[in-house]
Amino acid sequence: MSYGDLRECVKPVWFVNAAGEVLGDDSQPVIVQGTMLVDDGWTVEAIAGSGTANRSWEVPEGRLWQPLFLAVKLVTDATAGNRELQVQVERSGMAFAAILARAGTVQAASTTRYYLFGAGTPDLTTMRGTASANWLSTPLPVTTILQGGDRLRLLDVANVSANDAMDVWLQYAWKEV
Repeated sequence: MSYGDLRECVKPVWFVNAAGEVLGDDSQPVIVQGTMLVDDGWTVEAIAGSGTANRSWEVPEGRLWQPLFLAVKLVTDATAGNRELQVQVERSGMAFAAILARAGTVQAASTTRYYLFGAGTPDLTTMRGTASANWLSTPLPVTTILQGGDRLRLLDVANVSANDAMDVWLQYAWKEV
């Protein structure tokens, strides 16, 4: 395949706002926050929120989801014990969960740490950065596609304290089926 053949295979990326109005194409770069229509009917969206150290998202019926990344800030309380974050997929009717990723190290009590679970990220086994801004990255399988009814979970598998706080940004692509 020549460069010219490859160029002909590349399709433009269209950026849309929440109302579905086209903002530009790949020849007119546009930086937007919100939704982006990718290719073949795939749309990229993000869900952000705060809550406890166990979070989950259910894929609506009639859709496919491809998790792109989970960015996490975990603030642990003073309860003694090591926390260990894990990303799982649960399918209705299955007796077990599929483990997509497990953080490469644990987090102690009374600390704040940042995590990135994403396709193509390095698999770190030690925290990086400064004492006040430690972070860790863990890869997600690139080919993960979830179907309607599947549940994506992010949780502390050690289940140390219900008072730990977690801020999460889930970025995913979805498509109607």
